[in-house]
Amino acid sequence: MKLGKVVSSVLLGGVALVSLAPIAPARADETLPERARAAVERAVEGTLTNEDRTLLVTEYPELAAKVPDLGAVETEDSEGTTEQGSTVAGRRCNTYSGRAIQRSLLGSVIYRFSHYATVCADGTKVLSHSNPGYAIHEPQGIIDSWEVVDSKVSGVGSAASTSRIQVRVRYCVLTDICYANAYPTGTIQARANHTANVQTIPA
Repeated sequence: MKLGKVVSSVLLGGVALVSLAPIAPARADETLPERARAAVERAVEGTLTNEDRTLLVTEYPELAAKVPDLGAVETEDSEGTTEQGSTVAGRRCNTYSGRAIQRSLLGSVIYRFSHYATVCADGTKVLSHSNPGYAIHEPQGIIDSWEVVDSKVSGVGSAASTSRIQVRVRYCVLTDICYANAYPTGTIQARANHTANVQTIPA
């Protein structure tokens, strides 16, 4: 944060003493009207109303471009990609993946989340299920950091297996609404017959 300076002079024994004291300029969100601030808080909490959305989009578009739209879900899940050279005596390995986009109230991308896992099966049982991987793409400047908070695999050796990965994404909309959290999550439920259900939640 950049600091401004104020100059003050004091007369002491007929000598003017000049001192430099740093002062912080007012932050833009400190002057934000309470109704707009309340709308942002409800958006972060997932309780945004239609009135809140209209207010932010029409009167505060620069702010609306930073506010996540938790009600908008955009996902793309794969059917599975067969690994080359992995089909041996009924054994086949497939990589399954999912993608999701978290957009702002104005529709701009705040971040893209993707996850994946490779599963090998022989038609009767799941032979292996890799630890799930993930990536955060195109993070906007409001994104502060992200980290894995849950990663697990279960069901290997049976007719179906499941992996789940969840990432905590920390972001700032206003200086006093920092750090808010989103939890993009990816789940892959794989079956021994080389099919899977993939679920991806962006926030």
